[in-house]
Amino acid sequence: MNYGRDKKIGGRYIQPPICANNMTDNHVVQRYDFIPIDYVCCEVIGIDKECLLENRNLTFTPILKNGDLLHSYYHMDRNLKIKIYESGRITLEGSLHKYANSGLHNYNDFTFDEFDRVLNEINTRFGITPENMRITCMEYGFNVQPPIDPDLIIDHLLKHKDANVEIQLSSDRAKYRQFRHCDYIIKVYNKGKQYQCKNQILRIEIKQTRWDKNRKKGIVTMKDFIQSDKLQFIEDLIQKWEEILFYDPTMSENKKFICYRDIIFWNELRNNVSRKTYCKHVNRLKELNRTQGNNIQKNITDILRKKAHQLNRVTNNTFHGIKVCKVTGIEIKNQRENSFLLSHGGLKYLINEDPEQYTKVEQRYLSSKWINEDIQTKIKEIAHNIRSHYTRKMKQYNVNQLTIFTNTNHVIG
Repeated sequence: MNYGRDKKIGGRYIQPPICANNMTDNHVVQRYDFIPIDYVCCEVIGIDKECLLENRNLTFTPILKNGDLLHSYYHMDRNLKIKIYESGRITLEGSLHKYANSGLHNYNDFTFDEFDRVLNEINTRFGITPENMRITCMEYGFNVQPPIDPDLIIDHLLKHKDANVEIQLSSDRAKYRQFRHCDYIIKVYNKGKQYQCKNQILRIEIKQTRWDKNRKKGIVTMKDFIQSDKLQFIEDLIQKWEEILFYDPTMSENKKFICYRDIIFWNELRNNVSRKTYCKHVNRLKELNRTQGNNIQKNITDILRKKAHQLNRVTNNTFHGIKVCKVTGIEIKNQRENSFLLSHGGLKYLINEDPEQYTKVEQRYLSSKWINEDIQTKIKEIAHNIRSHYTRKMKQYNVNQLTIFTNTNHVIG
């Protein structure tokens, strides 16, 4: 199903270039089209309850209140629950990641292809599309292999801002810590221990318990989320991870600062000194982590960023491992390694290897003034127009925009 992409080729959806959408200090900032989602809760909109109740793929169980009054119906399928209230309100909630794994686990990487498959299956089986899914709560994050034992990391998490760590055990007895705020929860736990995996797996995720702020950004439904730049969610998760007060367990013993391991010390400090003094101690701990420990928190930040790159399958100038032009979205071949716009060499390659694609480029980027000129002149003018197109968009760039190529930058097809 095409959820905001441009064209389907060979069973895959080709979309606008995944990078080159933001600029800071004259550097291109990566655009991300994917972040792994686990639990999601949505209000189903645009569908009458009768359509679901009459769906032969669904078997609903009634829920009674006060013994005999009908309260609601529900259908469970591989960790996903559809609930229909007597009032007509419909909800869909559960783990998309577990659903992809037949409801059994969520310790592997949840890829874009799996996410796409799950949404297609929800549409096929339940008749619910991303447009019908109004988001109210969502969990997103990464499973990573940490540099040391996950339990050691979890045991040394102290505070996040004013929130103390909540020490909990999951239903599967995994080591688990979280920090609760009014509209989100930061969760860190030993996913490998939870499922008795051979490999060590640390799970870091955000549970966005209130979706209001994202709704104000225009991300209302799952379709809006799919089409949004996930960089904002990735950076938010990493920032919150870095904000956690963490005592590096690899740090060499230092009696002077051993008190930094104690949450009671930090709580008393927070209540009895100025914010400036408190921040001075926080910064000192971070410096000790860096100079006297192995800087585990920073190492995990790097691992999170690497995982985000891997799951999006891109580097700064590539799409699915292929270097593409930032204006046309066409693969760049036969040009310098640092090329990011289709130019003379790439256009000549298209003429010889993919003349149909070249014709489409010519139709779009060659002025009628040059239509009867020789091929060398045409190539020169097309390359010039592609560069001009890119430069023009850069000049029009608004710092408040998430993307600058929303209307014109697309794969020609």
